[in-house]
Amino acid sequence: MGKITKYILRKTIGKRALAEVSARAYNLPDGYKKGISIALDLSGVVANLFLGPGELSDLAITAPINSFWIESAYHDSRWARIGYWEEALPFTDIIPSNYLAHRRYARNKKAARIPPQ
Repeated sequence: MGKITKYILRKTIGKRALAEVSARAYNLPDGYKKGISIALDLSGVVANLFLGPGELSDLAITAPINSFWIESAYHDSRWARIGYWEEALPFTDIIPSNYLAHRRYARNKKAARIPPQ
């Protein structure tokens, strides 16, 4: 998550609340994380139905939310940055960055469970 997004969230909801929300997002069951990720990806696509205001809402609203969600739920700062820029850049909302972050998280989690042979 970017420094600006963290600063805005800290000022808006407070440092303690931000830490609490991040911890709760990380501890959600994987099915809920997947559902929220898909819903966030769809919200970016739906916002683009309104061509002018849709792209502005991506930059102002959905890009920071996606970045925060990926960083909080999956602890993946690289995908958080990718998700932010995917939402912020025009006409790139077709890429499901939240879902791809979830798939990467699930693959890494599965790989960590398999004992070495």
